[in-house]
Amino acid sequence: MKTIWLVVVAIIAIVVVWLVVASTRNERGDLGSPTPTIEDTTTASRVEMQNSTFSPSTLTVKVGDTISFVNNDNTQHTVTSNSFNSGVLNPGTVFNYTFSEAGTFDFRCTIHPEMTGSIRVQ
Repeated sequence: MKTIWLVVVAIIAIVVVWLVVASTRNERGDLGSPTPTIEDTTTASRVEMQNSTFSPSTLTVKVGDTISFVNNDNTQHTVTSNSFNSGVLNPGTVFNYTFSEAGTFDFRCTIHPEMTGSIRVQ
């Protein structure tokens, strides 16, 4: 009887893990959403991810400016705020975001919570 319960619990655990992984896949089947681009915009300000830090960690831009968040690290990161979410960025990928309104936008990496930054839009 104990063996049957262990098998049932194991099956439930496998199904839960499968559902969590399946729910985080984007339209191409990759983990993370939206799909980041490899191309950098030439007129954008840059925030680089390297050594598990954002550099610069604070930046001031104008309304309408685009920021390129570039993952130059050897691990995955995210750029997440209340206004935008890069999804998972693999090493070598870029997430571009255009700020359409003024304000202060704090962001973080959800994988590495100690990675934080802030963008002031004037």
